[in-house]
Amino acid sequence: MRIPEWPHTGPIAILERDFARTRAELHVARDWCYLGSAREPSEVPALLEHTAPRPTFDIDVFRLLQRCLQDPKRYRLIDTARLSRETPKEWYD
Repeated sequence: MRIPEWPHTGPIAILERDFARTRAELHVARDWCYLGSAREPSEVPALLEHTAPRPTFDIDVFRLLQRCLQDPKRYRLIDTARLSRETPKEWYD
């Protein structure tokens, strides 16, 4: 199996919301690797720090990320550079 290049210029946050839109969580990924989850935008920089142990490639994570990227109705992609300007309330719009 040939793995395609990461389709983004840097890390992204995938916003996952429940169907009632009462809860949201950001799943952060870079280069097909899952970096962790955050409930608040302020938690994302810690996931992006280079001092943390970097995850290795995992085929299951790759497949999950591909599904998220292909389902924009359920998952919203957010450039991590924009997180400082967004508030959790805006996630539900």
